[in-house]
Amino acid sequence: MGAIWRRESDEWQKLSPSGFPSEEKLHDLVENAPSLLPLSGDPSLVVLGREVALGPGYADLIASSPTGAWSSSRSSWAATRRRGAP
Repeated sequence: MGAIWRRESDEWQKLSPSGFPSEEKLHDLVENAPSLLPLSGDPSLVVLGREVALGPGYADLIASSPTGAWSSSRSSWAATRRRGAP
C-alpha cells in the first residue's frame, strides 16, 4: 500500500490516513479529479453520471475513457466511518 509523505523542516513525515467528511464530498473529489482513481495505465476519464441505477443498486459514479472503456466507482465511505476514521 502506498503512502503520502510531507516534508517538515529537514524531515519527511508519513501522513496518517484520514476519512472524508461525507460520501458526497468524496464523490465530488472523484468527479472533479477522476485521475485520482487507481486505474491501470494513464486513462483520461469523463464522468458521465452520479448515483446511476445499475442492476439492483446504484453506482456512485459512471465514467468513460475517450476510447469507450467504462469504469464505475462505489465508495466505501460507510465502511471507513465504521472503522472509526474521522
